[in-house]
Amino acid sequence: ARAIREASRASQHFAAGQLSTRITEPPAHHHDELAELSRNVNAMAASLERSRGLEQQFLLSVTHDLRTPLTSIRGYAEAIDDGNGDPKRAAAVIRAESARLERLVTDLLELAKLQARAFTFTMAPVDLSAAAHTVTAAAGSKPGITFHPVTTGPLLVQADPDRLAQALANLVENAGKYATSAVMVSTRAE
Repeated sequence: ARAIREASRASQHFAAGQLSTRITEPPAHHHDELAELSRNVNAMAASLERSRGLEQQFLLSVTHDLRTPLTSIRGYAEAIDDGNGDPKRAAAVIRAESARLERLVTDLLELAKLQARAFTFTMAPVDLSAAAHTVTAAAGSKPGITFHPVTTGPLLVQADPDRLAQALANLVENAGKYATSAVMVSTRAE
């Protein structure tokens, strides 16, 4: 009955959110019902703990992906309000970043509906050089840091435009956090 009492206590701990709880593992040569119960409870706990970790990683990733376009939109809106910068260029960036936010929200809704762990890819021809120019323009500027695209002309690849934009925006934002003077985004065929 000890194994049953331990399993019962462990289930109470799980219900309280203590997913690191484990019960005593029986010796490997034990294969009776109680030994299997103990192993299954521990396997369930490990799976729940992993799922919680993945959920937290997902939330951090989504927060990061949403923050980037919001920062660009706010920066360009402030520039327009202050009378600085090119309003036409700012409007184009705000429109592009707003569309990206819409796609991210749609992805979240699809993920919730399907309870899936993977995004789908919609492959299309994408000009990496144009993407480099867009991401550096959207990055704006930070005190003492400039963002520059380094391209030699169109460079077409097959990719999901939205996922590529997400990845580039994350890379450029992270580079901007650690750069001391400039962030260069270069495209080339190899």
